Amino acid sequence: YNRIKFWLQGELGKIPGAVDLGATSQWEVVDRVVYFISTTPGFELAMRNKVQPCLLQPKYLLMVSKTGQVRAAWYAFCSDKVVPGETAGPFVMKLVTEDLRASREGRTHTEHVYTAKATSEKDMERLIGKHLSLILKGIDTDNWQPYLSA
Repeated sequence: YNRIKFWLQGELGKIPGAVDLGATSQWEVVDRVVYFISTTPGFELAMRNKVQPCLLQPKYLLMVSKTGQVRAAWYAFCSDKVVPGETAGPFVMKLVTEDLRASREGRTHTEHVYTAKATSEKDMERLIGKHLSLILKGIDTDNWQPYLSA
């Protein structure tokens, strides 16, 4: 928890006006990040969509935009058939949060966008690398829509 908190303080501290470092002892964005990187959101997504809970090569991304938006993403390969020893499936699921620093205006949950697509890729880091230009566009301009739909 504290490592994530200090990392976020350091990243957001580089952006003028993005964070009041004196007001981060009880900082909701850290709670939201920690919840998202637990197994719960990805597992719930799989169960809600009747996907086998065999999620392969799960990876998390934590992204801070130039204006201070904080978003997290979760990727995992999945398959409709569980095969012993398999390291990748024919589908990839991606779950991306809304801005975790934004006001919830009374909501107690975080909104997510997910995609599930067929893939022939077998290496998760290479697959995520194919999204790098869209991720950087989101970080640079806060235009996340192309990444969300990728």
